Amino acid sequence: MTKFTEPSISDFRDAHAGQPAWILSSGPSIRSHDLSKIQNGIRFYVNGAARLIDGQSEDARYFVTSDERFLTDEKNRELASEKLPPDMFRLIRDKCRPIDVHTEARRTLYVASLERSGFSKNLLVGYYFGCTSTMLAVHFAYWAGCDPIILLGTDLTYAFENKRFYEEENPQPVDKLLNVQLWNIANAARVLREESRTMIYCSPKSLIRPYVDYMPFDEAVAAYSTKPAAAELSGAKTEG
Repeated sequence: MTKFTEPSISDFRDAHAGQPAWILSSGPSIRSHDLSKIQNGIRFYVNGAARLIDGQSEDARYFVTSDERFLTDEKNRELASEKLPPDMFRLIRDKCRPIDVHTEARRTLYVASLERSGFSKNLLVGYYFGCTSTMLAVHFAYWAGCDPIILLGTDLTYAFENKRFYEEENPQPVDKLLNVQLWNIANAARVLREESRTMIYCSPKSLIRPYVDYMPFDEAVAAYSTKPAAAELSGAKTEG
């Protein structure tokens, strides 16, 4: 039997220092962005956003989930494993490991989860799951030294008929933990600001609008996709 070494979380500390992190989530607004314009930075595909992977593995850096459905439901399970580019890393909440495809361990970082709400600066200890897979991506981007962290499709507008950019065969009930998700994302933005690092979002109708700096997608691309990672956040503004 061929032996392999699982990737170590410690190896990713500041691995992407100064590079923008593009966190792609599944809100309907993701379809309004031309993702082909992103030419620089690290992409994180959260849950169903893996459907947006265009086959260019150099652009598909990380798949992220803390949602057991993506490791149990047959179609989602394929999306989270064999349909991913072969050199793409996976970030999975540790509690999901027992139901994961065991052969995927060689490219998977299983991250320990702590309590529900908070922010961990040490991923070796674990992360606060915040009732959304997006928080795993945010924690990892922080740990890897990414700056800025840019949220796409993080709408948090869970209207039952239009929750995600794709049609679900078995839609989830309306999320009752929205306040937990909002608090944790806003808290992460605060932690970043205290370290002179930046989180922005590009979905103008997102419910995180009062808590996180907003920048239109094309402006974010101009500022961070074709310029050095140290580009200033000249166009960002906080909407309240």
